[in-house]
Amino acid sequence: MIMQSKNCTLSLAEETGSILSYRIYEREFCAPGGDKRPLFTIKFLDKAGNYVYHSSLEAQSITIENIADGYTINFNTIAGLQLAASVTVTIDSSEYCHWHISLDNNTDCFMEWVEFPQICVPDNLKAEGGDSELFWPVVEGMIVDDKSVRARCCKYAEIGGQMGTWNGFYPRSCPMQFMAYYNEYCGLYFGAHDRESKPKTVEWREEMDGIALEYRLFTDGAVGHVDAGYDMITAPFVGGWMDAAEIYRSWAEKEMSRPTKLWEREDLPEWIDESPVVLIYPIRGSHDTGKMETNLYYPYANMLPIAARYAAETDSKVMPLLMHWEGTAPWATPYVWPPFGGAEEFREFVDALHAQGNLAGVYCSGIGWTTYSYLNPKLDFSDRYDEELICRTPEGKIEQSKTIGPPIRDGYDMCPFNSKVDEIVSSEVLKIASSGVDYAQYFDQNLGGNASFCYARDHGHPMGPGKWMTDAMLRIIDKTTEDLKKMGSDMVLGCEGAAAEPFIGVLPINDLRFNVSFYFGKPVPAYAYVFHEYINNFMGNQVTTYKTMDLAKNPHCLLFRLAYSFVAGDMLALILAEEGKASWGWGVPWDTFYPNQENVLTLVKNVNYWRRERKEYIRYGKMIKEKPLSGVGNYVLYHKMGWKFEYPSLLSTRWKNPAGKEAQVVVNFLPETQTFSVETGRVYTIEYPDGIAVTGNIDIAPLSAVWID
Repeated sequence: MIMQSKNCTLSLAEETGSILSYRIYEREFCAPGGDKRPLFTIKFLDKAGNYVYHSSLEAQSITIENIADGYTINFNTIAGLQLAASVTVTIDSSEYCHWHISLDNNTDCFMEWVEFPQICVPDNLKAEGGDSELFWPVVEGMIVDDKSVRARCCKYAEIGGQMGTWNGFYPRSCPMQFMAYYNEYCGLYFGAHDRESKPKTVEWREEMDGIALEYRLFTDGAVGHVDAGYDMITAPFVGGWMDAAEIYRSWAEKEMSRPTKLWEREDLPEWIDESPVVLIYPIRGSHDTGKMETNLYYPYANMLPIAARYAAETDSKVMPLLMHWEGTAPWATPYVWPPFGGAEEFREFVDALHAQGNLAGVYCSGIGWTTYSYLNPKLDFSDRYDEELICRTPEGKIEQSKTIGPPIRDGYDMCPFNSKVDEIVSSEVLKIASSGVDYAQYFDQNLGGNASFCYARDHGHPMGPGKWMTDAMLRIIDKTTEDLKKMGSDMVLGCEGAAAEPFIGVLPINDLRFNVSFYFGKPVPAYAYVFHEYINNFMGNQVTTYKTMDLAKNPHCLLFRLAYSFVAGDMLALILAEEGKASWGWGVPWDTFYPNQENVLTLVKNVNYWRRERKEYIRYGKMIKEKPLSGVGNYVLYHKMGWKFEYPSLLSTRWKNPAGKEAQVVVNFLPETQTFSVETGRVYTIEYPDGIAVTGNIDIAPLSAVWID
């Protein structure tokens, strides 16, 4: 079977339906061995909780029907079972290839997922002498051009059961539903055009002589007839990750239900527009774990002069965001109240911050259940424990959570389907709000806002993972938000990581921490490109910096990360350690050498001015492709395991404001003057508030930003 358009040729095997060739602009995007790969694979769960896999290669017979612009392929009696599938493949006038699947599962097994269509691109990444890159949307999006980074830092594993933390599960730690594989000539876009944001994996793995681009579509443990309900899309494009993101964004803006754009929302507190600098610190311990003895930040009031100093030196409001503040134990879910030291002392601290003109926030730990705290062994929630609330494995067992564990805590993930979880969350959140807190990252550990898998057969939800998980989490968040409104509180809720697509409207501020991408590849602000008009995130606690960055070789890496977050449209964050100094990131031992404090504060002050002054772009705008800069050098980030990631020595993004005007920001994050040139235009310098007109070469002062209209 051959399907052709102007610039694409797709070839499928008539005997099996497998993808044999996918040529775009005369470049082959199908790895060798296509005849040995199925078009789809199905994962089943039998009644004993065992997994069984079957694929299209096991169909006893295949029938093919010619239809307009393509084919319908019917796979009959797969593996000798009462199992069949129908696949439709068409190419439209835009050269988009639409792949659709429906299945009839009349076996006695539950269907967990179907991987479809199984596309494997050539293993031609740049690090091994090739010319290609892979865009992968995990965290906020990254470029992968070296497989060994992931292989040594965070290996691929099949997602299922206790799925762990950072991986390609959408909508969770993977907030978007598209990938791309491209070179300087052309590329292959591969996305799920799913209006309902149903759960799926958006993953990649090494396979034979290629790189498999994996989409596994979760089906709620389906039996009987099941239709995917949406098309998988492959399409040709020319360019890089932004061009692929433009395909997804253009489709989503037309077809998906989107939350209200930020500039149109009237339900968010005014302080968000003032772009406070987030100050992250613990009141006990020296970094993440270890002895939980009080430090210089306790009593709480000890932070007040430090907050005032940062506010003055950055010319900004600040929002202290506390860790290890819980009265039960640090990271002890689900119960966090009262605060360490008591509610009265904590409330006095929050009131004092507000009197300064500043804000207050806290970290929590999401919908887990703590059975033992390594940081407070005396903790005991057993009098309130209810096994009915806990997620189950496919075998019906309860297992230790993989989201977070020793040396912090032992415990389980709670199933969001149970309405008792709503009551627990709302009750704890309202207690926090009663103290006057402005922001609560209650759903930390619920990466992207979603829950963990639950296979319980007596909870009332479907047998396997599916949309019910997302719907249940949205129910919890909606109830809690409504209860806050009834209380008269405008406290904002958030989660760990970038809020995944369905949660953007209800979790408006989140700890994006793009730097986690360095476990896998090179971060790029794709999340901001697709979603920035609808959400406001902050730079995050920068955890994993100590594990990924060679700090001795990267003395300016904090400056780089601050500038990166700013040009991505995020609020800035500083992680404080001993003597109130800004550290490299959360989890960095306090006896490590520190960044140059003056440089850090200068950069934060200078760029945060523009975040307020040009909020119609950097806060409310839509990211668009920037105009190229000339004369820009390279900046190299050195990974602890030997890799190098190269970025321009000037970071830049371009924005379109709600009125349709465009402007581009350029940041010099280095402590030395740099020079660049662009098309003739008007440049706003950091010599605020007056702009100056510049043509030709432009000198940009150290640790500052300019805008080009």
